[in-house]
Amino acid sequence: MVKLRVIVESDLDRIVELCQDPTISEMTLNIPYPYTYEHARYFYDHIVLNTTSKQYAIYLDDNTELIGLIGINFNQTKDWMAEIGYWMGKDYRNYGYMTEALKLIIQICFEEFKLIRVCATHNPTNAASGKVMLKAGMIYEGTLRANLRKGTDYIDSPYYSIINPIV
Repeated sequence: MVKLRVIVESDLDRIVELCQDPTISEMTLNIPYPYTYEHARYFYDHIVLNTTSKQYAIYLDDNTELIGLIGINFNQTKDWMAEIGYWMGKDYRNYGYMTEALKLIIQICFEEFKLIRVCATHNPTNAASGKVMLKAGMIYEGTLRANLRKGTDYIDSPYYSIINPIV
């Protein structure tokens, strides 16, 4: 069973270890490869400790060592919505763990943060991430063309969302 917990400073070495997989960098916008302790330190100091987002370690109930990360990035102009981002260590993919984590984070968004709309996008080359979003109950709304920049490339963003059922 997948669980979420706060990220603590002692997780930084594990984050560095898992991010040595170049696929994580390829499929995300802001995770460089190779990934160093300095990158993890910056992430912790500027993202984890930042109030405009809430980041969680994903772990399995038999071991609190993180296997991936998932985060809520709050919209600064629309306080009723947020965007989700995530990645999973390569040894933990294809077991349904990310779908479970995404379901948990959506529940947190609706129940704890009282959000109305939660959205997410993925790299168009990562169809598996879109499947995770669909399995977690999100709906594909369309693709935003040349919406994101990764290095010097502009990439499309398949866009998914879910609306709080209380609306």
